[in-house]
Amino acid sequence: PPSPPAIPAGAAAVPGAPPPTPATPASASRPRWIALALACALALAAGVAALVVATGGRAPREPEPPVVAIDPREVRDAEVFVLAFEHAGPHLEASAGARRIADRLVEALSRFDDVRVRRIVRDAPATPDTPGFVLSGTYDLRFGEAVVSARLESRAGGEVIWTRRVSLATSSLAAAAAEDSLVRDWSTVLGEPGGVIQAQVSRALGATPSFQDSPYGCIAIVYAYWRDFNPVEHARARECLSRGIAREPDFAHGHALKAYILLDEYRLGYNRRPGAAPLDEALASALQAVLLTPDRPRALQALCSVHFTRGDRSAAEPACRRGIAVNPYDNDLRADLGVKTILWGDFERGLALVDEATRFNPVPPNWYHAFGAVAAFMLGNQAEVIVRMRRAPVDGYLPGRLMRIVAEDLQGNTLAVREQMASLVSAQPELARTPRAVLRLVFPNEAILDRLTPLIERLATSDAGRRQVP
Repeated sequence: PPSPPAIPAGAAAVPGAPPPTPATPASASRPRWIALALACALALAAGVAALVVATGGRAPREPEPPVVAIDPREVRDAEVFVLAFEHAGPHLEASAGARRIADRLVEALSRFDDVRVRRIVRDAPATPDTPGFVLSGTYDLRFGEAVVSARLESRAGGEVIWTRRVSLATSSLAAAAAEDSLVRDWSTVLGEPGGVIQAQVSRALGATPSFQDSPYGCIAIVYAYWRDFNPVEHARARECLSRGIAREPDFAHGHALKAYILLDEYRLGYNRRPGAAPLDEALASALQAVLLTPDRPRALQALCSVHFTRGDRSAAEPACRRGIAVNPYDNDLRADLGVKTILWGDFERGLALVDEATRFNPVPPNWYHAFGAVAAFMLGNQAEVIVRMRRAPVDGYLPGRLMRIVAEDLQGNTLAVREQMASLVSAQPELARTPRAVLRLVFPNEAILDRLTPLIERLATSDAGRRQVP
C-alpha cells in the first residue's frame, strides 16, 4: 500500500498522531514489486501446468447437471444436456470445430419430438420430471485430421449408454460432407423413436406401473409396437393413448400416435371395434395433433399417412415434405415418404428414399425392408427381393410376411412357403377368400395388385395355404 504523506517541515504535529513515516525512494520499492510479480507469475504457471496435466491439454469441461429424482407419471420427454465439447491444443481451429460440432448436434436433436435439448451452462437448472442424459465429446485436431468422439451418459448413476469415435479430414473438399454425415448419423441414432435415448428411457422406467400409464409410457408402448406390429401391443397402445388423451386433451403427441394406431385398425384389421369408423377417427386425431403442434414432424407425418390412406395424394405429399423440412434428420419420416412414393407408382424414386433412410438407421424396422422388396419386385429385380427380405426381422407385420413368402417362392423353398402361408391364412382367413381386397389395404396400387394378387392367390388357395404341412 502507498505510504502516508510526510508532514511538511514546520507544520504543527497533531496531538496523539503517530510519528510520520519516512518516504521510501522509488528505487528501493521496485525490487519488492518485481518479486511479487514473479511470485504471482510462478503461481499462475504452476496452476496452468496442473490444469494441463489434469485435462490432457483440453479446455475444462462444464459442470454436469445434478442428478434428480423422477416421477414416472409426469414424464413427457427425455432431456439431454449437451456439454461444450473439449478440444486439444491452443489452436483456434480446434476450438471452433469443437463448438461447431456441439452446436450442430444441439440443433439436430432439438428437431425430434421426444427430446428436449439444453446447452449446458454453469448452474443449469434441473428438471425433476424428466429423464436426463448428458452428451459430451472431444475434438482433437492433429495433422489435418479431426478425431471427434462423443458419449451419452445417464444422469441417474452416470452409466455410459453410447459412445462414438470418428476421424474427419479437415483439409479436403469432402470435409463438410463428412461432418454433415456425422451429425446426421449421431442425431438419428440418439433421437429417433427406436433410438438409443427412447430405448434407455423404456428400460429404466418401463417396469414401473406408473410409467406404463404415463404420457411417455404410452409413447414407449407405441414405439415397441412399431418394432414388431404385434396385435396385443396394438390394443395396449390404443387403450393407453385413449386414457392419456382423456386425462390431457392437449396431449399433442398422443393424438398423432393414436392416428397411426387407428390406421392399423383400419388397414391391418387389428382389434376392430364393432360399429367404429377408425379412418374418420384417425383423421380427427391427426388434425388435432397438427392444430396443437403445427410444426412437429410426427403430427405432420400422421396427417400425411391419414390423407394417403384416404387416397388424397394432393394433401398427403405436402404434409410429409413439410415434416421432412422441419426435421431432415428423421429417417422414419423420409422412409415413410419413400413407401408412399412406391405405392404411388414411382418405384425408383421411392426406393431411393427408403435406401437413404436405411443407410442412417442402424436397425431399420421391417417395413423399410418390406416395401424396398416391393419396389425391387416391381422393377423386376428378383435377387434384390430375396436379399432385402433376408435382412428383415421376422415379426407379425403383414406386408413383411407377404413379401417374405414371395421371396421364399422366388427361391423355390416350397416347405417354407407352405408353413408361412398356412400361418398367415390362419391369422387372416379372408386372404384365401378375397386376396385382392386384403392386399389392397396394404398395397393400394393397381399395378402392384396386378402383379402380386395372382401369386398370393395361387399360394393361399393351393396346398401351401392349407395346414397340410408334411
